[in-house]
Amino acid sequence: MKILEKFFSTDDPKKELNSILERGKSLLEKNFYEWAAVEFNKALELDPKLAAETVTKLFQEMQGGGNPDGIISLGVNVLKTDPKNVELANLLGNTYRKKHNWNQAKNMYKLCLKHDPDFKNAIYNLAATNAKIEIADGNAV
Repeated sequence: MKILEKFFSTDDPKKELNSILERGKSLLEKNFYEWAAVEFNKALELDPKLAAETVTKLFQEMQGGGNPDGIISLGVNVLKTDPKNVELANLLGNTYRKKHNWNQAKNMYKLCLKHDPDFKNAIYNLAATNAKIEIADGNAV
């Protein structure tokens, strides 16, 4: 019976979510991007809004370094569940620009502007991408 109680217990779902997010963050810091993506996808199923906010914050922290391919794959997964997340789309655009993937960067900035036409960073970043300038959000990429 204890096993059934474990499966059907009404423990705090936030506790489980936080545990999954912490595990994902730990994997991300160890450069296990695919495993981290699995954990973040679990979190997205439990609470899409909180998980998307957390991953966006992690994205902002990681933007300066790390593996751009891993960062992109993680961000694209989150963006699929929350396509109106203009901050994340902008950060993905910046990451694509670091890789000189100009078309994908343009697509990300256009996605930002589709959902928020007044988003200044996306406006400037799209213009800089068209000119292939190495500046994003006012900083060098």
